[in-house]
Amino acid sequence: MHREDYRPNFLAFIQEITKLNNPAFERCDEWWLSGEPLNAVSLRQQINDEADRRLLHEIAQEFGLIALCPHELINIDVSGDEERITGVYVISIFGRLYLKKRKPDA
Repeated sequence: MHREDYRPNFLAFIQEITKLNNPAFERCDEWWLSGEPLNAVSLRQQINDEADRRLLHEIAQEFGLIALCPHELINIDVSGDEERITGVYVISIFGRLYLKKRKPDA
């Protein structure tokens, strides 16, 4: 089974975050790829401003990554008798942060 290497995505993500010069993200040198799931980024810090947390979520999504603060979880929405997955999201202190469906590589 092919395991995608998210390290290049992670490095580009950190570079993008660093450009923002946002004090909420100043400890990004302590962030790492968690490995479970493969594209999750463990932040080791809580982001206490909702706008900053949502911005971080959106930027991570651009790089195919899932940013996770401490105590955040990934969950799924399931509907119908067939238990079809209708959405995937991060449970944060600000509510659900939905993940975008990944576009197939061209």
